[in-house]
Amino acid sequence: MKNNLFSVFIVVFIILFYFITPINAQNDPVPNVSGSIYYPDTCNPEFHVDFEISNLGAASSSASYLSISLSSHLEFVNWYTTPNVPDLQLRFFDIGDTVLNISDQPITTRNFIVEVYNHSFANGESIKISMFFELTLYQSSTEWIEYNLITFPQADNSQTSLTRVTDPENSYILNQQGYPTYKLRIPINNTSVEPNEDEIEIVPEFGSLIFLMIFLITTFLVIIYRKQIKE
Repeated sequence: MKNNLFSVFIVVFIILFYFITPINAQNDPVPNVSGSIYYPDTCNPEFHVDFEISNLGAASSSASYLSISLSSHLEFVNWYTTPNVPDLQLRFFDIGDTVLNISDQPITTRNFIVEVYNHSFANGESIKISMFFELTLYQSSTEWIEYNLITFPQADNSQTSLTRVTDPENSYILNQQGYPTYKLRIPINNTSVEPNEDEIEIVPEFGSLIFLMIFLITTFLVIIYRKQIKE
């Protein structure tokens, strides 16, 4: 009986170890981005947005980028990063320029786009990108900023739809290129901090799975133990 119980405990330990131990064979980046708006005062048309970027997976390619689309009465003014990342660069697409959409097909832009790129994000790396904008139409209540983070695995140079990983992964808000995005509504001269409008909550299943496995294994052990006693 002791040998049987010992064998069962070994099997239980192996199963629990498999489910509890983190998997380190992740080959893709796990991007995360959020944005918050800050106004210096109630009469200043200039404001800034802090974009918090992090990577929780494998290192990303330097072709990865933060994409920001602006509504018609917003203008880009300046930017900086915290900490300072010298290799990061900006590229701009004016209205009427040609860009690739989510299907890698050329389209003509309807809104001004700013992209931050040229940096390989290591596992666990976080960067804050502060961007300054100006509201050119006084008291406009319909302005917005759409943004998303697009990453590619460092070891893959193809940068296609088959290899890219985005945040958000899904959203009911799509930008002009067809990517799911977060959207910030620009308040009218209001000192505020505004989080993502389109928050996508991911409920982890890890904890529930572990408890279920423990329950099933415990039940299995009790059945075996009672059977051994009867014999």
